[in-house]
Amino acid sequence: ISRIGTIAFVLVTNPSLPAKSMTELIALAKRQPGKLTAGSGSAGSLVPVFMLQQMAGIELNHIPYKSIPPALADVVSGQISMVYADMVTGSPQVKSGKVRALGVTSKQRDPLLPDVPAIAETVKDFELIAWFALFAPAGTPQAVVDRLAAESRKILARGDVRERFAVMGIRVAPLSPAELGKFQQSELEKWAKLAKAANIVPE
Repeated sequence: ISRIGTIAFVLVTNPSLPAKSMTELIALAKRQPGKLTAGSGSAGSLVPVFMLQQMAGIELNHIPYKSIPPALADVVSGQISMVYADMVTGSPQVKSGKVRALGVTSKQRDPLLPDVPAIAETVKDFELIAWFALFAPAGTPQAVVDRLAAESRKILARGDVRERFAVMGIRVAPLSPAELGKFQQSELEKWAKLAKAANIVPE
């Protein structure tokens, strides 16, 4: 029916790591292959670790966690070098100075951390987002789909709704039913390739 919005991840490091930008991080990783440690707490935060390795030509030491918070805590304490955190979890730590943000995984900068560049500004075409959408059962009459899509667009255009989503780290980004269908197919193909490259198997 309609895409609702998207969520980006933010790549954060311990402030003591001698890299204050994506360019410096990549250069550091190339000088020390396999020595920088990258935590992950989910498939969503694991995939960008492998994406960065492939697209930037670097080697990181992957450290798996059961969830993002303990991985983020270990970045704060200096036990690991970096982690990709969701914006809601990561931005407070960035603003408090406990971690340093080097880049966000969306193509655009994120309203929660407007001063943090997109990783794509350094690594061309780097993008990884989570997204939410409204779907209806197969066979739903087109007139009903169109009506629901129109109403959802009206709701998503409301300022109070956008503000509420922004607090949760969600960027409102509606798509029409046809656009959503094409986007969903491209995402399925993209994630299948990324999951295979990262050796992620269904459980």
